[in-house]
Amino acid sequence: MRILCEEKRIKSDGTSPIYLQYFSGAGHRVFLNTDIAIPPKFWDRHKQRIKDSLPTTYGDYQKLNDEIVRLYRLAEDLIKLTKSSGIEHPGEFVKEKFSPGLLPDTMIQCDWKLRTQMEKAETSFFLQQMDDYILKQKKVFSRWGGY
Repeated sequence: MRILCEEKRIKSDGTSPIYLQYFSGAGHRVFLNTDIAIPPKFWDRHKQRIKDSLPTTYGDYQKLNDEIVRLYRLAEDLIKLTKSSGIEHPGEFVKEKFSPGLLPDTMIQCDWKLRTQMEKAETSFFLQQMDDYILKQKKVFSRWGGY
């Protein structure tokens, strides 16, 4: 995952949004908006941080950098959740669920819902397999004069 503030995305007010770029595999990229925007000349591309020369009219550079780190970790946790849950399209899931206002409690609830859905699906699959097995056994025993 990378943090980007690109000149090609400059808005009319001269700022460019800061994005988290997540590669979800096979060349598929997802851009997660941090809702933070600064003039690109105050972005250190190599350190992936806001420069300390950012004018205070755009905010406190240290607080903004701290927020970017928090959002980066939040996105990492969301990505780990997709991997541990076996989600087929992790990029789409992360894009749908990520927001700067996402709280860890909300993510825990999401994790619980995913695990519950997976358990129900596994239970349903198991019960279907058992039903199929019983039906096959009935057919076998009925040929022998049983059941």
